[in-house]
Amino acid sequence: MSIVEIYEQTIRPLSATDRVGLAKLILNGLPPEAIVDFREEWSDEDREEFTHTGWKRADHGEVKANDNSLKAADLVTMDSGRCGSKEE
Repeated sequence: MSIVEIYEQTIRPLSATDRVGLAKLILNGLPPEAIVDFREEWSDEDREEFTHTGWKRADHGEVKANDNSLKAADLVTMDSGRCGSKEE
């Protein structure tokens, strides 16, 4: 029996209160390591891993410019001090 079949035949007919109670039981039964941490801050380990992976990709030629990448003319110029394309 698939999860969808179990839901349709067993869970869906339950009252909303019983379904919420079941959801609580399921979520409370998950181990802490199964929960994804969506913190805004990066740990030192996160930054280190990100940097290492970025350099590794660059070393292997995996980083390629695409049509949506910035062109040199789109960058802020040091002497103009404004954003956008340089005047031609």
